[in-house]
Amino acid sequence: MNTRTIRDIIIIFLIMVVSFFVIGEFWARILKEPVPMFVKSENKKLVYELNTYYEGINSFGMRDKEIDKNEIKDKVLHNY
Repeated sequence: MNTRTIRDIIIIFLIMVVSFFVIGEFWARILKEPVPMFVKSENKKLVYELNTYYEGINSFGMRDKEIDKNEIKDKVLHNY
């Protein structure tokens, strides 16, 4: 075997490996399941709750815009 044959084998192997990952990524993006709106709840009193990863649901699990704690910091009434 000369160096040209070894080089050709390495190039073919790299092309096959890269093609495998590109095709796998392509199929994973096409066949991925959509994010469900409801997920099983960890709370024993609830069966399902809103999924915080679903588009349109904020991190508090509510269907509203994201709440900025710094924005409402001075607007909260305190009982002293």
